[in-house]
Amino acid sequence: MVKNDKNDDHSVKSSFQNQISAFQADEMVSCKKCVRKSPPNRLRCVYCGENFDIGEIQTDLIKPNLRKLEVWENGYNLIYLAKQRELNETEIREISKLFNLEKEFLTKFFEIGEFLPIARLEFLSEAKIVKETLAKKGLETAIVSDENLDLKNPVKRLRKIEFEVEKLKLTLFNKAEIIEIAREDLVLIISGSIYEKTQETVQKYVKSKENKTLSVDETSKDDKIIDIYSGNDLNGFRVLTNGFDFSCLGNEMSFLAFENIVKIFEKLKKFAPDVKAVENYNKIRHLLGEIWEIEEIKDSRGVSKKGIGKFNLIKATLSTNLVQFTKFSRLQRQMPFK
Repeated sequence: MVKNDKNDDHSVKSSFQNQISAFQADEMVSCKKCVRKSPPNRLRCVYCGENFDIGEIQTDLIKPNLRKLEVWENGYNLIYLAKQRELNETEIREISKLFNLEKEFLTKFFEIGEFLPIARLEFLSEAKIVKETLAKKGLETAIVSDENLDLKNPVKRLRKIEFEVEKLKLTLFNKAEIIEIAREDLVLIISGSIYEKTQETVQKYVKSKENKTLSVDETSKDDKIIDIYSGNDLNGFRVLTNGFDFSCLGNEMSFLAFENIVKIFEKLKKFAPDVKAVENYNKIRHLLGEIWEIEEIKDSRGVSKKGIGKFNLIKATLSTNLVQFTKFSRLQRQMPFK
């Protein structure tokens, strides 16, 4: 996991002063825009933010900017390419310092041997330098941008699947459109679960004073999910338990939707034996969460009147891994990386 870091102004200033004192005056890099000098382990001027030329920087000294990007921001994901040589403790410790990640987390990360994001960086130039730094340590990675994962283009939700002899007929949700996929054109299916937790807080509203919390209620649910990709499609089709017609299962159909969606996944595997089936998301989502955080959506539901001159303030927070799963799904579709 990411190490705890105090982000107060004093610690930031102290860290910056320590970086400056670590270098000689002739090692500092002058900014072409504001002319002020920054440490040579920076990609940008610490005063005005101007990008430096890569040639001006000692790339071996660069430490990535670990600012947590918002879900909506475009970043560059550094993807660990699995099935490499085993790293020793010293190498893991060096990588731990580079990314400010706990050594125990990285040990589990490398042991699991999956194609997973090890960092999400703000700038491509920074991602390239870190990629080069890791390569010198014998760790191969690939850069996949959030733009390539294309989260702005939603997955097409399905209402129904029909299994025919040599093809699938997919009926889109709330549309009459039907998409046909030939057996040999079904290239990837992914299963997982979507977890949602809603926390509703009711506070006694007191003007000019701190609100007093009256109650906190939490509800949670999880639903199974399937993503389906054909050879010419990068965005995918999605099966959710809610609103899906499971009649294609015939006599195998259960009364429970979560059992039926598992059967749909197995039926897809039997329909196309050569399809790549990814079923490990639930197993590794805790590792993904260190880089691709769970999304939190906050909603102020306003003030409700509770008697004469008395008001309650209601707030709700929804935590969901839907964006995380979609990133994971699109990442699988982009393999093998170029």
